[in-house]
Order: sequence, then structure tokens, then C-alpha cells
Amino acid sequence: MPISILGGIFNGVPGPNIKAMVLNVNTPDTRGSAMAMFSLTDDIGKGLGPPLVGILIVRFGRQTAFSISACMWFVSGVLLLMVGRSIGADEDYVAQQVFFCLFMCAWEGGMVDPTF
Repeated sequence: MPISILGGIFNGVPGPNIKAMVLNVNTPDTRGSAMAMFSLTDDIGKGLGPPLVGILIVRFGRQTAFSISACMWFVSGVLLLMVGRSIGADEDYVAQQVFFCLFMCAWEGGMVDPTF
């Protein structure tokens, strides 16, 4: 029971954080496509995950299916840690690109277009 409570508490943490990361590392002109790709892959996972786990349960039993699922969460965590190592540099790069675009638009005396 305590593991279920912890799982429920921490289940809601990654979603908003990942969405913020996707927005922060993409320039304004590509954010829509990046969010669409994130939503698509997230929804595919939500749609295909339960049937695949059901197949694993039928094929290997509950204990093995749970172990396989736990291993996939571990792999996902490792991938997120790897992303976390480069996120700062990516955010800085995007901020520089946006600042440069706004500076150049202001320098030329034109209207500032936040979407490039």
C-alpha cells in the first residue's frame, strides 16, 4: 500500500515538467510541432500500454509482466536523466536565438514577430 501511495504522488510530477521542457528547448516556430509530437507519442503510449501489459500478463504471468514493466520505467528514468544533463544548454541556446531574432527585428525598425 505505501508503494501505491508513493506511485500516485510521483505519477503527476513528470507530465507538466516534460511539457515545460519541450516548450523551453524549442524555438517559437517549432513549438507547435514539438508539442504535437509529444502529445501523439504520449497518447500512443496510453493507448497501447494497457493491451501490451495484458498480453504480457497472459503470456508470462503477473509477476513477470510487472517486472518487465518496472524495467521499462527504469529505462525511461535513465533516458530522462540523460536529457536532464543537456537541458540547460538547450534552453540557453533557444533563449539566445529568440533574443537575437527580437534584437534584429528591433534593429531593423520592423515589427517584432515573436514567432520569427
